[in-house]
Amino acid sequence: MTTPASSAAALPVGLTVDDYLRLLLAALLGAAFAFLLASMKAARDEQRDLCDRLGEAILAAADLGAEYWLAAGNDDGIALLEARLMGAQAYLARYRIIALTWLAPKDRWAVEDSLAELYDSLTGGQFKVKDRPADPQRAEACQVQAALTAVLVRQGNLSSLKVGAQIVRSAGWHWAHRAFHRMFQWREPRA
Repeated sequence: MTTPASSAAALPVGLTVDDYLRLLLAALLGAAFAFLLASMKAARDEQRDLCDRLGEAILAAADLGAEYWLAAGNDDGIALLEARLMGAQAYLARYRIIALTWLAPKDRWAVEDSLAELYDSLTGGQFKVKDRPADPQRAEACQVQAALTAVLVRQGNLSSLKVGAQIVRSAGWHWAHRAFHRMFQWREPRA
């Protein structure tokens, strides 16, 4: 025989079908909210990782640029440095497309402008000229511009990690803009 206390603990007495449906709805809403938070955290982690790798690639390219510009144009191994520098610049040009999609447009434009100046300091001036002397000013410009660019990438990343920025970016709000204009299209007034 079972005691009344043990049977009451096993199955709540007095719950209706509506009560069970409310419990099921609450459980489903809780699971949906947990999934939303987990997916937002995964997106934030991916974004942070992409921007970290872009910053590391920028600083590595600057090291190659400084090494190149501190050597004279006719030194041994300069052709290898030129090829590695061109490869690093091509990598940055393509990888930034992936990494910068997460940033807000104003931050993305600032990083793009800074990257253009970095490209100029890496392969501008007398790049690939055989009889050029070593250029310590350009080597320094490579390092300084790379540091500024890496900081801009990090700054843009941090400003886009805010929850509001993620919601606006993920929603895109393009659908709301189109829906508004479809609902309230300009119509000529009737005479």
